[in-house]
Amino acid sequence: MADLRALLERLGCTDVATYLQSGNAVITSTATAATLAGEVSEELGVAVLIRTAAQLHAVVKANPFPHTARADPTKVAVAFLSARPEKARYDAIDHASFAPDEIELGNDVLYVHYPNGQGRATLKPAVLSRLGVVNTMRNWRTVEALARMG
Repeated sequence: MADLRALLERLGCTDVATYLQSGNAVITSTATAATLAGEVSEELGVAVLIRTAAQLHAVVKANPFPHTARADPTKVAVAFLSARPEKARYDAIDHASFAPDEIELGNDVLYVHYPNGQGRATLKPAVLSRLGVVNTMRNWRTVEALARMG
Protein backbone atom coordinates (compact mmCIF):
# COMPACT_ATOMS: atom_id res chain seq x y z
CA MET A 1 0.00 0.00 0.00
CA ALA A 2 2.95 2.32 0.56
CA ASP A 3 3.93 1.77 -3.10
CA LEU A 4 0.38 2.63 -4.24
CA ARG A 5 0.39 5.75 -2.08
CA ALA A 6 3.78 6.81 -3.48
CA LEU A 7 2.63 6.18 -7.07
CA LEU A 8 -0.50 8.27 -6.60
CA GLU A 9 1.48 11.10 -5.07
CA ARG A 10 4.01 10.93 -7.93
CA LEU A 11 1.06 11.25 -10.36
CA GLY A 12 0.04 14.49 -8.66
CA CYS A 13 -2.67 13.23 -6.32
CA THR A 14 -3.03 14.86 -2.93
CA ASP A 15 -4.72 13.86 0.32
CA VAL A 16 -3.80 10.24 -0.47
CA ALA A 17 -5.15 7.77 2.06
CA THR A 18 -5.13 4.00 1.63
CA TYR A 19 -7.49 1.58 3.30
CA LEU A 20 -5.93 -1.42 5.04
CA GLN A 21 -4.30 -3.79 2.54
CA SER A 22 -7.34 -3.69 0.26
CA GLY A 23 -5.80 -2.09 -2.82
CA ASN A 24 -8.07 0.92 -2.32
CA ALA A 25 -7.09 4.54 -1.98
CA VAL A 26 -8.99 7.76 -1.48
CA ILE A 27 -7.42 10.79 -3.17
CA THR A 28 -7.87 14.32 -4.37
CA SER A 29 -6.88 14.87 -7.99
CA THR A 30 -7.42 17.31 -10.83
CA ALA A 31 -6.82 14.55 -13.40
CA THR A 32 -9.79 12.90 -15.05
CA ALA A 33 -10.69 9.44 -13.77
CA ALA A 34 -9.86 7.93 -17.18
CA THR A 35 -6.43 9.56 -17.30
CA LEU A 36 -5.56 8.60 -13.75
CA ALA A 37 -6.84 5.03 -14.17
CA GLY A 38 -4.79 4.67 -17.35
CA GLU A 39 -1.61 5.91 -15.70
CA VAL A 40 -2.00 3.71 -12.62
CA SER A 41 -2.97 0.71 -14.74
CA GLU A 42 0.05 1.18 -16.98
CA GLU A 43 2.38 1.46 -14.01
CA LEU A 44 0.95 -1.52 -12.08
CA GLY A 45 -0.16 -3.74 -14.97
CA VAL A 46 -3.67 -4.25 -13.57
CA ALA A 47 -7.11 -2.90 -14.37
CA VAL A 48 -8.01 0.12 -12.27
CA LEU A 49 -11.53 1.23 -11.42
CA ILE A 50 -12.11 4.71 -10.02
CA ARG A 51 -15.20 6.05 -8.28
CA THR A 52 -15.85 9.54 -7.00
CA ALA A 53 -16.96 10.16 -3.44
CA ALA A 54 -20.46 10.96 -4.75
CA GLN A 55 -20.55 7.67 -6.66
CA LEU A 56 -19.51 5.71 -3.56
CA HIS A 57 -22.19 7.41 -1.49
CA ALA A 58 -24.74 6.54 -4.19
CA VAL A 59 -23.63 2.88 -4.07
CA VAL A 60 -24.18 2.80 -0.31
CA LYS A 61 -27.56 4.51 -0.59
CA ALA A 62 -28.80 2.21 -3.38
CA ASN A 63 -27.92 -1.05 -1.58
CA PRO A 64 -30.85 -3.43 -2.22
CA PHE A 65 -29.91 -5.44 0.90
CA PRO A 66 -29.79 -2.69 3.57
CA HIS A 67 -31.23 -4.76 6.41
CA THR A 68 -28.68 -7.53 5.92
CA ALA A 69 -25.84 -5.01 5.55
CA ARG A 70 -26.76 -3.42 8.89
CA ALA A 71 -27.34 -6.74 10.69
CA ASP A 72 -24.33 -8.60 9.28
CA PRO A 73 -22.19 -6.66 6.78
CA THR A 74 -20.10 -9.77 6.06
CA LYS A 75 -23.02 -11.11 4.06
CA VAL A 76 -23.10 -8.29 1.51
CA ALA A 77 -20.50 -7.34 -1.09
CA VAL A 78 -20.28 -5.04 -4.09
CA ALA A 79 -18.64 -5.87 -7.39
CA PHE A 80 -17.56 -2.60 -9.00
CA LEU A 81 -17.86 -2.88 -12.78
CA SER A 82 -15.86 -1.12 -15.50
CA ALA A 83 -19.14 -0.53 -17.35
CA ARG A 84 -22.76 -1.57 -17.17
CA PRO A 85 -22.93 -5.04 -18.73
CA GLU A 86 -25.08 -5.70 -21.75
CA LYS A 87 -28.61 -6.57 -20.70
CA ALA A 88 -28.48 -9.87 -22.60
CA ARG A 89 -25.35 -10.95 -20.70
CA TYR A 90 -26.91 -10.14 -17.33
CA ASP A 91 -30.22 -11.76 -18.26
CA ALA A 92 -28.39 -14.93 -19.36
CA ILE A 93 -27.14 -15.57 -15.83
CA ASP A 94 -29.10 -18.36 -14.19
CA HIS A 95 -29.79 -16.86 -10.78
CA ALA A 96 -31.34 -20.08 -9.51
CA SER A 97 -28.03 -21.91 -10.06
CA PHE A 98 -26.39 -20.09 -7.14
CA ALA A 99 -29.36 -19.73 -4.78
CA PRO A 100 -29.65 -18.79 -1.98
CA ASP A 101 -26.99 -16.22 -2.96
CA GLU A 102 -28.45 -13.25 -4.79
CA ILE A 103 -27.20 -10.55 -7.13
CA GLU A 104 -28.80 -7.24 -8.02
CA LEU A 105 -27.48 -5.03 -10.80
CA GLY A 106 -26.97 -1.36 -9.98
CA ASN A 107 -25.70 1.41 -12.26
CA ASP A 108 -22.09 0.25 -12.54
CA VAL A 109 -22.05 -2.19 -9.66
CA LEU A 110 -23.39 -5.59 -8.80
CA TYR A 111 -24.67 -6.06 -5.26
CA VAL A 112 -24.17 -9.55 -3.86
CA HIS A 113 -26.02 -11.07 -0.92
CA TYR A 114 -24.51 -14.16 0.70
CA PRO A 115 -27.16 -15.34 3.23
CA ASN A 116 -24.88 -18.18 4.39
CA GLY A 117 -21.71 -16.07 4.29
CA GLN A 118 -19.00 -15.81 1.64
CA GLY A 119 -17.26 -18.93 2.94
CA ARG A 120 -20.28 -21.03 1.98
CA ALA A 121 -21.11 -19.12 -1.19
CA THR A 122 -22.57 -20.93 -4.16
CA LEU A 123 -22.00 -17.85 -6.33
CA LYS A 124 -18.54 -18.27 -7.82
CA PRO A 125 -16.37 -15.55 -9.43
CA ALA A 126 -16.78 -17.23 -12.84
CA VAL A 127 -20.39 -16.06 -12.85
CA LEU A 128 -19.25 -12.45 -12.74
CA SER A 129 -16.83 -13.03 -15.62
CA ARG A 130 -19.84 -13.83 -17.80
CA LEU A 131 -20.84 -10.17 -17.61
CA GLY A 132 -18.05 -9.29 -20.05
CA VAL A 133 -16.76 -6.34 -18.01
CA VAL A 134 -13.87 -5.89 -15.61
CA ASN A 135 -14.97 -6.19 -12.01
CA THR A 136 -13.50 -6.04 -8.56
CA MET A 137 -15.40 -7.07 -5.47
CA ARG A 138 -15.29 -5.44 -2.06
CA ASN A 139 -17.07 -6.48 1.11
CA TRP A 140 -19.68 -4.15 2.55
CA ARG A 141 -17.48 -2.97 5.42
CA THR A 142 -14.84 -1.82 2.94
CA VAL A 143 -17.43 -0.06 0.76
CA GLU A 144 -18.81 1.83 3.75
CA ALA A 145 -15.34 2.70 5.04
CA LEU A 146 -14.29 4.08 1.65
CA ALA A 147 -17.48 6.11 1.41
CA ARG A 148 -16.79 7.59 4.85
CA MET A 149 -13.22 8.42 3.81
CA GLY A 150 -14.35 10.17 0.61
